[in-house]
Amino acid sequence: MKKTLKFAVLLVVSVVLSIAMTVMANGENVEIGFCVGDATLSINGEAVTVEKPYVVGDGVTLVPVRVITEAFGAKVDWNSETKTVKLSYPEVEVSLQIGSSVAEVNGKAEQLLAAPELTENGFTMVPLRFLSETFGAEVSYDNETKKITVTKTESDGGKTVEGSVTSKYIGDSYYGWTMENPTNMTMLERSFDGNKTTFKVADQSDNFAILVLPRGEDYDFERVVMQAKNTFVSQGRAMVAFDKDTKDPKKQTAQISAKDKEIFVTWKIISTEDYVYELCGIFAVDGKDKDECMRIMSTFDIGFSGDDIHDLSTVKDGYREYKNEKLKLSFNVPESFYMTSDENAENRFSFAINDEKDTISSMNFIVYSKSDELTAKSLAERDREHNKQVMNEDMSAFGEVSEKEYNSLSACEYEYTVRHTKRGEEYTRDVFFELGNYVYNIAISVKMPMENHIEYIDGIINSIKIEEIPFDEVGVLMHDNTEATGTTKVTVGDINIDIPNDFIETSADGDTIAYIAPSGFAFTVISLDGISGMPELRKTITALESERKKDDSYTIVIPTEEKKVGNNTYYQLVSKFEDEENVTYGGEYATIISRRAYVFLVSCPEELYSEYNRQQIDKILASARKK
Repeated sequence: MKKTLKFAVLLVVSVVLSIAMTVMANGENVEIGFCVGDATLSINGEAVTVEKPYVVGDGVTLVPVRVITEAFGAKVDWNSETKTVKLSYPEVEVSLQIGSSVAEVNGKAEQLLAAPELTENGFTMVPLRFLSETFGAEVSYDNETKKITVTKTESDGGKTVEGSVTSKYIGDSYYGWTMENPTNMTMLERSFDGNKTTFKVADQSDNFAILVLPRGEDYDFERVVMQAKNTFVSQGRAMVAFDKDTKDPKKQTAQISAKDKEIFVTWKIISTEDYVYELCGIFAVDGKDKDECMRIMSTFDIGFSGDDIHDLSTVKDGYREYKNEKLKLSFNVPESFYMTSDENAENRFSFAINDEKDTISSMNFIVYSKSDELTAKSLAERDREHNKQVMNEDMSAFGEVSEKEYNSLSACEYEYTVRHTKRGEEYTRDVFFELGNYVYNIAISVKMPMENHIEYIDGIINSIKIEEIPFDEVGVLMHDNTEATGTTKVTVGDINIDIPNDFIETSADGDTIAYIAPSGFAFTVISLDGISGMPELRKTITALESERKKDDSYTIVIPTEEKKVGNNTYYQLVSKFEDEENVTYGGEYATIISRRAYVFLVSCPEELYSEYNRQQIDKILASARKK
């Protein structure tokens, strides 16, 4: 899993983030209600002015991605040059590009019901179904009111920090901030990497959160502040304070406060050369603790020095220690990494470097139940064979499975490299070991060149401490890479196609079907009317080729030509698309069966454009037949 956390130019819309933090911190539901064509939606009863949701194609509802996903607690990053939106959320990393019907979810391609669109006002609109399924939300529709309701439930993630109550100040030496200790509040949440800390008044809804994120290259302080200000105004809240200080470019600050009859909201931002610090507070207007909470927020400042400070940072010698008491394990995580998986995950823990220039460096730790068929050695061999099979042979190189001793661990491992065109060279070591009834797997990827990368990885693995897990407390943890066999007949238009049983359907409406292959590619089959025969079909594909030749982002790999697969003849066009970060292979395969035209669209990341995946595609093409 290769992931990155970036800081958006259009950062957090202040009130939406505050509401999201409040709801998520208290383990309540996030409920979003709206009607198509209405510029106002509600988030847990709070009205928010948004770009109007609308419907495209065959009933696909497009919604503003930022408002919806930030209400869920996700972080949003917009790249204006590539027109790409990236969403970061526990266990979910999503990349969406304007005009592309293929999304990337946790490094794998996923077909969308409709391509994301950019409105005239600069808002990114994305299919609601994709967002709800990706973030685990439920969608309901009221036929009478025409209202759509999206509901997401989060578990209580509250935690306290031992020792903090006795100190006059608290802070974080890693991120460099201090604040007076909020003794009238409880620390409700502290993320593993320390970039988010939430405080709450006992038995009340009053709370505030501190969010720290790296300042990206495209960060625009003025634009962020104006967006926050406009959000307050658009929600109908009366602004009661607005202060901004940009005299020092190395420390720009702003604070906005607003209220309505029930809620008082305050938002403070400090932008430095390295980080952006946000404080988001939401309080009852007549709450007895509001003024004290506001006073404590006002003591927040950059820097970590002085006496009687309780340090919230867990960084020691360049690492944070991850502990899981239930699985009786711990290991070191580099200080520059953040946790990408849910911190309440059962047996899978993922981390990635917090560097927008490095989308490779990552760690994944998984625990499985051991069996006669699933041992450290068998899993290492199976995993290597699978990865070698699906990876692009021209870009990757794999070592053999070998045995190695790490402190008290006897492991089986293999290594491989992938030479990405845009992202650089990746080196991965995949290590497997076992204890008692369970098998453990840790995979560490680094971006090359990296000095002393062997010692770096050795150090992380040698930091692993495990105790035997009582089976009666944890139970079975199944391996999730069980390979399905056989195919299923599906229908599109007037033809049948055989689809492998382990493929995931993403859409099907009679004249269009779309699937994601577990090996990493996505494909869509479209039935077309109005094309008289193969000559006209060839002309259509040739015209597409001509358009792509005019676009520097495309390279023609296979020009328009006939391709015979089984009993079918296709006109194929294969091209390669490049943006700043990725290279993707795309194929169009067009044919006529029973006097009707069909186009198979294939999208595959370059590192997965392997002989195996190309054979998978050919098998599907060969299976197309009159129903």
